[in-house]
Amino acid sequence: MQSRINCVSEAAGEMLQSFIVMAMKTMFRRGASGGQIRNFLGLYLPEQNTIYQGDQVLTALQELQRAGTVERRGIHWCLATL
Repeated sequence: MQSRINCVSEAAGEMLQSFIVMAMKTMFRRGASGGQIRNFLGLYLPEQNTIYQGDQVLTALQELQRAGTVERRGIHWCLATL
């Protein structure tokens, strides 16, 4: 059985991944750096600043990469399929 804290952190991570995919589909169709994605999240989710600061964005991008949703090309992250 998972602890409540672990379940909450997983839900927050999944939400962050969903916002990143949405950003990639709408604003960054040709790819974006991690900094550009953080700036996008800061602009459109200003009250949720603790979710997308630090390593959370990188962790979410790596999870999306493992799932085959995004791929890394140099310093940019791109959607794997359009």
